[in-house]
Amino acid sequence: MKISIVTVCFNEEKNIAMTINSVLRQGDTSYEYIICDGKSTDKTIEIAESYRQAFEEKGIDYIIKSEKDGGIYFGMNNGIDLATGDYVIFINAGDCLHGTEAIKSIIDSLKEEETLPDVAYGDCNFVQRGYYHAMGSDHERLESGMSICHQSILVATDIIKKEKFNTEYKIGADYDLTLKLFLQGKRFLRINSIIADFYSGGISNVQIKSTVEESFKIRDAYSVKYNAKSERKRASKNERFEKFKLKMPRCLWTLWCKIKKREKEENLNNNLVK
Repeated sequence: MKISIVTVCFNEEKNIAMTINSVLRQGDTSYEYIICDGKSTDKTIEIAESYRQAFEEKGIDYIIKSEKDGGIYFGMNNGIDLATGDYVIFINAGDCLHGTEAIKSIIDSLKEEETLPDVAYGDCNFVQRGYYHAMGSDHERLESGMSICHQSILVATDIIKKEKFNTEYKIGADYDLTLKLFLQGKRFLRINSIIADFYSGGISNVQIKSTVEESFKIRDAYSVKYNAKSERKRASKNERFEKFKLKMPRCLWTLWCKIKKREKEENLNNNLVK
């Protein structure tokens, strides 16, 4: 079994090394690594090329494609075209595979299945100002929004080559594709491990209200019902809170993170007792 890991980037010289290193340090080398660059004008490609020998020494196919495209989802579709593995996962510039065993945990879980799933997914860490916040995933809640971390989703290559991302969407094409596969009755498998670490600053966690508005269009396209008023109110509140968190003094931010971590641990313990 082989996993196709795709990274899309454009002028990411500050972040691309971190992402590449997270792939290179994986203990299980049953993968190929594809970088689709939107014709960067900084040192992104130079940095990416500097890793070629390291991947070759580990016997890993390392592909770099740099050309002008129409944006992130165009680049992701280019990555799909190049993929030759059994499953495709997107770890875009600025995000990372978690630890050194992410690929191993994926492959071990898939090998346990008598019938391979169409979509496999795990959990993610949301990294903000140096703190890691564990985020669970659940495909059963997809009709209410993107309930799976995009960085932890693997789609069978034969399926994603047929479906691809709808580039009419600027923020939520990943949600559109995942929801479509769910509504089509594709088989989803949850992997009980953290697959990726994604960092605050991505468009979907900065433009929260815009993300929600686009999710309405996506759900309308599939005749999925939702409460627009309630979701707009929650999105507005979340967007204000995200801006507030970025302005918190470091000491207050640290205290808040510790409190949230303790609350999660207490909730987990209470659930175990029940």
